[in-house]
Formats: sequence, C-alpha cells, structure tokens
Amino acid sequence: MSAPWAGEYATVNFVKSAVGRKRPPADLWLVTAHGASFPSGHAANATLVCVVGTLIAFLFAPRRAIRTATVTLACLVIAAVAFSRVELGVHWTTDVIAGCLVTTVWLAAIARAFSPTPSPAAPDHDRHGFVECPGSLLVPRTTCDSAFMPVVVHLSDIHFGAHRPDLVDSLLSDILSVGPDLTVLSGDLTQRARRSQFEQARLFIDRLPATLLTVVGNHDLPLINLPRRFLSDTRRYEHYITRDLDPVVVLPGVVAVGLDTMRAWRWKAGHVSRRQVAIVRTAFGNVPQGVWRLVVTHHPVLPSHLSGLIGRDLLVDACAESDVAILLSGHTHTPSAHVVDLDAPGVRRQELALVAGTAISRRTRGAGNAYEVLHLDGGMVEGGRVTVRLRAPTSTGWSDRDTTHFEFTSDGVVGGQESA
Repeated sequence: MSAPWAGEYATVNFVKSAVGRKRPPADLWLVTAHGASFPSGHAANATLVCVVGTLIAFLFAPRRAIRTATVTLACLVIAAVAFSRVELGVHWTTDVIAGCLVTTVWLAAIARAFSPTPSPAAPDHDRHGFVECPGSLLVPRTTCDSAFMPVVVHLSDIHFGAHRPDLVDSLLSDILSVGPDLTVLSGDLTQRARRSQFEQARLFIDRLPATLLTVVGNHDLPLINLPRRFLSDTRRYEHYITRDLDPVVVLPGVVAVGLDTMRAWRWKAGHVSRRQVAIVRTAFGNVPQGVWRLVVTHHPVLPSHLSGLIGRDLLVDACAESDVAILLSGHTHTPSAHVVDLDAPGVRRQELALVAGTAISRRTRGAGNAYEVLHLDGGMVEGGRVTVRLRAPTSTGWSDRDTTHFEFTSDGVVGGQESA
C-alpha cells in the first residue's frame, strides 16, 4: 500500500500548494489545523484506506453479505471523516469532496498506468477458432461433420514464471507429433500475470499447432496489485492472448465452449454467471446430432468435491439439457477422469469430466507433469468412443502414462476401462 499512499500524499500536497485555499476562520476551529484547506488530506486518506481495505475484503471474503457489509462500512467511515472535518470547522464542504475525488482519480490512474493498452498489433486471434457472437451463433451443418474423428490436446496450468524450461521444447514437439485438430488451454498460463510471463505464454502459444481455445485461470489475474486486479483484471490476458473470454469454437465433428470462471473478487475459487449459462445453451442449440460437445473451464465443474464454483448447479443444468459430453478443466494440478451424473429437470445423463494436471509447471503437487490427448471416434452417437491418453515426460521425450477408454451410449458417457 506504500506506493498508492505515497502518490496520494504527493498529489494532495501538490494540489494544496497549487490552489492555496485558506481554511475557514480560525475562531470556528474546534481542533488545530495546518496548511492549505483544499483538498482535505484526512478525507483523501480515509478514502484510500477504505477503498484498499474493501478490495482486500473482496479478495479474501467472497460471500455477498460480507462484501455488502464491507462496502457499507467503508462508505460510512469516509462520510464520517468528511463530515467531521467540516463540523470541526477546519474545512469547507468542497475541500472534503475534493479529497475523496483526488484519491479516487489517483487509484484509477495507477490501474490505468500499469495496464497495457491493446494495440492493432495484438496477437492473431483467428487461431482461436471459428467464433461467432453467442447471441446469434450460426453453425453451418457442413462444418459440423459428425463423421470426422477429431483429436483434442488438453493442456492446463502451464504457469510461465514457475515452469520447467527444460520441458517446453519437448512438449511442443510431442504435441506436434500428436497432430491435434483442437488445442485447449484451460487456464493459468502464467504464475503472477506479469508482462514477461504473458510474453512467454504468447511465444509458446504461437508454436502450438491447430486451432486454439484458451480460458482465463486464477493465476492469470494480478494478485498483489489490487487496483489493477479490480479495475482491469483480464487486461493483460486480453492483450497478449485473446480478447474473447468466453470463446466458442466450431470444428468438423466437435463444438467447444470456453467460459471465464475467474472473478477479481474471488481469491481462487470460480464463478459462473447466468449470462455464461445462456452462452452454453445458445452455442449448442444449433449443433446437429452426432457432433461432440465440450465445455472448457479453469475450475472443475464436477465432481462436486473438486468444484468451488459458484453457479455450478445452473451450469450443470445447461450442460445436461444441451447434451454436453465432456467437461475439460484444470486448477487442481492433479490429472483425473471421472464419469459424472448430470441431473436437470426431466434430464439425467452421464458425461466425462477431465482434469489435465499441469504440463510444465514445477508445482505438480506430487502428481508429476502431464497433459491429455482425446481421440473422439465415431461421433457422439450410440457406440461412439472417447480415448484419453495421459502423456507424461520421460528421459527421452513424452509417452503415454495411462490410456482410458470410454463409450457413448443413450445414457451418455460410460466406461472407464484402462489399457496398458
């Protein structure tokens, strides 16, 4: 907080010197005061402390009741300080108003100054697939050929800034040998959302083959810089990666919807809004039968013991009603594959929930580095198959650590048979 306070202190004193406004008559004073009157330093300081305190409360206490109480208390404290300075006779009303405004403008300036400005030379987003506005998604049936057997590479939690540089080239070579039709990155591209880390992530993405779908992870938002976190949380992600935070990708044989489940006011758990649930319903509404349907989030939707997702029940209902077959996510750094139940009014079906683990991060949590390769065979119809290969690094490159087979039936995805 030292940098915001130092800037606020300097700004207030500069304005005091520039304006040079005299205080009210001294015989009205109930306390001793020094210096010029405009703007009020007490009001400015109270605003700074209350705003920063509120941001911290939003970060660590995401419950709505606590956030509401914090905002209410902050407003009352600022108003009380401002009122007291006028009642004590040492400031005019406009002095305290100006003090509050000076701090507000200063905090906004900090967030703006530390945020990159998107330029026309931003990365080429065409590689993020065929994307239409979710409100009017039109999927040509010829592009959704259910006879096509797509291959999907699923990466997550690569954490540039806390990654293993020795794995980067071998991972890219292995993905190239797999030859995917779609490459999914389910969040946490960086460790602390710094420019240098996003630049490394961008260079990595530019070397990936195939169409891309990326979503935001909790580590892709600033952690310590609270003004930037709350005023421009995804600005660097949008500048270096893609401006589409809820992408829809349509390829032959597969349609994938990505959702940004990270909110600035959440510490690490996620959130899905009603608007995003509507995107899922709309995106899959025009998809022909037999086309594989995927939903990508950073935070796991299911199983419930992995999910810290606010709004999960609404998303589960939408996935069940939209015949979603596969959920792809990350966040836990531990690869897993579960057949889960989707229950919605009048609908009960099963789908496959996959967590990718971490491909190149040092933060493996004992599970080792890994990524997933999905082979979607036969279309999303009775008898269709999903083969999930978990690829892990070895002394000579990358190889299959596990291979699991699933089958699509009238009840959804079933199975889970491992092969050597």
